[in-house]
Amino acid sequence: MRDCQVQDCNLSEVPAGIRESSYDKLISREAMCIDTSGSLCNKACSEEEEEAVTLGHLDTSLDENQERTIGRWSTKDAEDKPFCELGDESEQGMIYVDLLKNVEKYTGYKGESAGRVWRSIYLENCFESNPMRVYNGVPYSPVDTKTCKEKRLFFRLISGLQTSISLQLSYNHLLSDFKGASNFFSRPTKSVWGPSLDEFIRRFHPSIVPESLSRLRNLFLVYAVEMRAISKVAPLLRQHAFYTGDAASDTQTRSMVLDVLSDIENQNSFFDESQLFHESGREILDLKEEFRLRFLNITRIMDCVGCDKCRMWGKLQIQGMGTALKILFSDNIFGKSADGHVKLRPNFQLRRTEIVSLFNAFTKWVFLSIAIS
Repeated sequence: MRDCQVQDCNLSEVPAGIRESSYDKLISREAMCIDTSGSLCNKACSEEEEEAVTLGHLDTSLDENQERTIGRWSTKDAEDKPFCELGDESEQGMIYVDLLKNVEKYTGYKGESAGRVWRSIYLENCFESNPMRVYNGVPYSPVDTKTCKEKRLFFRLISGLQTSISLQLSYNHLLSDFKGASNFFSRPTKSVWGPSLDEFIRRFHPSIVPESLSRLRNLFLVYAVEMRAISKVAPLLRQHAFYTGDAASDTQTRSMVLDVLSDIENQNSFFDESQLFHESGREILDLKEEFRLRFLNITRIMDCVGCDKCRMWGKLQIQGMGTALKILFSDNIFGKSADGHVKLRPNFQLRRTEIVSLFNAFTKWVFLSIAIS
């Protein structure tokens, strides 16, 4: 279908700075780089995705100021072992997308294609050898509650991710002209999205979805994990050079980030990463590496999502979560130099895309916690 694929810019429209060969181009909070190559799976739309033909379309246009800004981004980063696949922007299939033009909302993407992605995320990355309990075709809780806390955390984080997506689709649902329900055959000329209590009840009422309350708790766990990660890396971020291509924007961005860091550091931490992977021995090191590799595999599975917007937002959130885990489980990530400045240890690096993803993901959890209320 025409709108199931991203409409790329012609090569002549791409700023020269992007066309240059480099390891990593920097991107801003308003422009997120995603992989649309489809190398891991066939992204062709099925008949079940007819409803998503228009609603899932990505707006890939950039204004002249954005193109000039992107053209000046040329900083090169190194990286430590990632929890997510971080694409090289020089690879074929990479595009720049303005997140403000592509708000996360209901697109009509559902059916077997969507269900298959979630089943793969849960089942292919399950630590247990026994089958998991399933509700409506999707696993919803660990088989054995006596499973070690590291493995339970893994499952709860994935559950929290799915919950956040379901909540967002309920809060920004496609509404009809006056009945508040989706109608793809008599849609008004200009589609309207907004909160749908009916959709929220359908997805989260305990009488309909038995595990809904657990899923909501998992959502707040993700919120706590990412808040703790930002708090841990705050000393570094306070010294970070924010480059947007405009001096005034740099100053404003730095001021806002410092305000956020202060607010987070003033909050009590509800997550203590020191209680995980703290035992010595080869077994715990292997478990930690398996944890990372399974999470890395999820980012690859997300490439199989057939809706452009769904795939983009899903990968953005999973990359933000992966960045948080990378920060929390990388032991001592920085020390102090002789002059007292905080610095990262040599073999740990945060790319700009990781910082952008972490802040975007955390912002979403804050928004959803308010939306639930």
